[in-house]
Amino acid sequence: MKLGFAAALAAFSIVAQGQELVMTPALTASARALTGDIYANGQSYQLLAELTDDLGPRLSGSANYERSVRWAVDKFHAMGIRDVRLQPVELRHGWQRGSALAVLLGESPRVLHVAAYGWSPPTPKGGLRARVAPLTDTTDAAIAAANVGGAIVLVDRQAITGPAAFHLEGAEAFARERRSETLDRRLRDAGARALLVYSTTLNQVLRTSDPGEHGEALAVPYGTLGREDALLLLRQSTKGAVEIELHLDTIIGGAITVNSVIAEIPGRERADEVVMIGAHLDSWDLGTGAQDNGSGAAEVLDAARALAALPVAPRRTLRFALWASEEQGLNGSNAYVRAHGAEMKQFVAYLNSDTGSGRPLGWNVVGREDVAGALRRLGPMFARIGGSATTKEIEFDTDTCAFFIAGVPVLDLNVVDDDYDSVVHHKPGDTFDKVDAHNLAAGTAMLTVAAYAFAEAEQRPAKRLSWSEVQALLRDDGALDYVLTSELKDLWHE
Repeated sequence: MKLGFAAALAAFSIVAQGQELVMTPALTASARALTGDIYANGQSYQLLAELTDDLGPRLSGSANYERSVRWAVDKFHAMGIRDVRLQPVELRHGWQRGSALAVLLGESPRVLHVAAYGWSPPTPKGGLRARVAPLTDTTDAAIAAANVGGAIVLVDRQAITGPAAFHLEGAEAFARERRSETLDRRLRDAGARALLVYSTTLNQVLRTSDPGEHGEALAVPYGTLGREDALLLLRQSTKGAVEIELHLDTIIGGAITVNSVIAEIPGRERADEVVMIGAHLDSWDLGTGAQDNGSGAAEVLDAARALAALPVAPRRTLRFALWASEEQGLNGSNAYVRAHGAEMKQFVAYLNSDTGSGRPLGWNVVGREDVAGALRRLGPMFARIGGSATTKEIEFDTDTCAFFIAGVPVLDLNVVDDDYDSVVHHKPGDTFDKVDAHNLAAGTAMLTVAAYAFAEAEQRPAKRLSWSEVQALLRDDGALDYVLTSELKDLWHE
């Protein structure tokens, strides 16, 4: 690397006062050099174009996903990173999207806008005809009151997620999240024949997802309906029974193996201690996954390029992850933490990017005030790149989850996401044209500089938490019961 980095590195030192990283003049110079390289020589925008426009959507288990794995391995090798490996992830089923059709029956039949949710089973051969049963809440009492037996259930996504998707705080919010994860099975047990979800997005825009885990097939045919079509059905249902015909011609296959991509730059002094940077490589298939999460994958790859070009490796090992099957239940990162549980005590930090390519705001430190404190002195440096704000929301919808449960300090990149959920998230509009190159570079710089600071620090900026300390954070946020009644509790290892 040019830009005078070697001179800055020679004078570089990060010292810790307690557990706080101190921003020295040398660190400022080094951060500017790394940031300058990313803005002047960075490849994140081009990498994202290749990943989305050339390779396309990367549904777990698809041929496109396998091509993206080979592409990522080649990119790491081209950067001079020799240690690149695959981490297998087992899914209980493979899945393929087929055709979808919904028709409002009656005197004035009309075709509706519909698509399958991921890992939905197919409707019966010849389709499914049934009345529509509106559902306004996801509790067992609401299901019983809605008389869903024999019906196709219609529900507003906000009844599943609450008024603000992705934001969980308090025991009731986590109880609602658990209900969303079991809704398909509870509807099946109540006799429902299918479920259709509609969102707040206008103009019949469809949105896919998968509320299951491990690539398990959902319990009933499960799809998405355009908002305006859904509102029509609701209006018609106030006048009497409404019947539709539904075809979701999906294919549920047998067990499959998909792979995460792991690359590593060994540390020069404490190679057994690890700072990891990750993003998921898979995407949904209605769009091309540019924001979710091609942008994060491109940032991780370009961070690896910049850090691999350093004349001297940082003190600790830098490890880079492009996770498989995040969209079906965080399967890649969960599998990694389970396979490497004994190593988690050696993980100094895990940094994640999975919020799109908006302007960086700072970091979510996922409940960890000590991590926020460690970053405090670095705030002016981050403010010059993007943003220095910290939040502490505990989240279970991205790949920080497993590392947080394992007690590892985690940092999730926060960006401006005003239109993220309403315009692109899991929708056909998640395409390359929505991405701002400058913001993408800023996100890359934030990840790169923070990872380098943690990797070069003389002392660990924050400790690994014990299981009792993790539980205390979960209890304070109302999430303890949610974790203890799930497989997440098994992610902490001695």
